[in-house]
Amino acid sequence: MCGGNMPSKMIEIWKDIPEYEGLYQVSNLGRVRSLGRNIWNGRGWGFRKGRIRLQWMNKYSYLKVTLCSENIRKTYLVHRLVLFAFVGPPEPDQECLHIVSDRNNNRLDNLKWGTREENMQQAVLEGTHSSVQQSRKQPVVYKGKRYESINFAARELNISMGSVYCKCNDPKNEAWGYG
Repeated sequence: MCGGNMPSKMIEIWKDIPEYEGLYQVSNLGRVRSLGRNIWNGRGWGFRKGRIRLQWMNKYSYLKVTLCSENIRKTYLVHRLVLFAFVGPPEPDQECLHIVSDRNNNRLDNLKWGTREENMQQAVLEGTHSSVQQSRKQPVVYKGKRYESINFAARELNISMGSVYCKCNDPKNEAWGYG
């Protein structure tokens, strides 16, 4: 089938995880794998086959994985491992940002290092910041018209919930406000 509208399949590229070289790798698609290696099993040396590591969600809905080196286990956020391996370490004032705020999308093309302020602005604009989520059910008034929630106002006005929230909390904008 021809046509330029079909999404191209991204090729999975694996890179060593810094400080775990030769033990674990992370891919540009957000998967983590262990590499095959000889291990001491208590009775002798044996070969452990490499495998894709199990990821699970923390209470904030971020995926994490546990890695082990020299009998020391550490748990890491997968999105940070992807950026460390493919981009390098962040500047001191930077954190990992999901470009599209789906916290389960840890593909390299959805991640970047950025400031805390950029991360919070994006969360408010996309309606994923906790303050926006808590206020979604409060009534909103815009130019004299009352909406039963930020969600309804955003849908009817064809703007994001984060934009509605920002306008509601902007003291310079008298047209907006909670009803």
